[in-house]
Amino acid sequence: VRQHWSNDGEAFSKPKPNLARFHSFLQTLNDLSDGKRFPFTFQITDPLSNSFIGPPPMITMDNHYVDPSLTVEEFERTFEQNEMLGLNDMSA
Repeated sequence: VRQHWSNDGEAFSKPKPNLARFHSFLQTLNDLSDGKRFPFTFQITDPLSNSFIGPPPMITMDNHYVDPSLTVEEFERTFEQNEMLGLNDMSA
């Protein structure tokens, strides 16, 4: 992997250590996606409920499909999460 640190037209620089770690992380994600590393657990904590993990849209055409390998757990946000989101200061 080669990269420029500036747009001055000079020769490529050696990659920084963080770049190599990032590429390794991406390779791990690709391996998981390709089924080369099993088993694994993918855990998402999403206080605002903005995430969606599910099957491809063509599988869900009947709107009744439930993936047996997925577990959905509802939880109450902590005080700290509400504070970070500015929800503790809201009046009802």
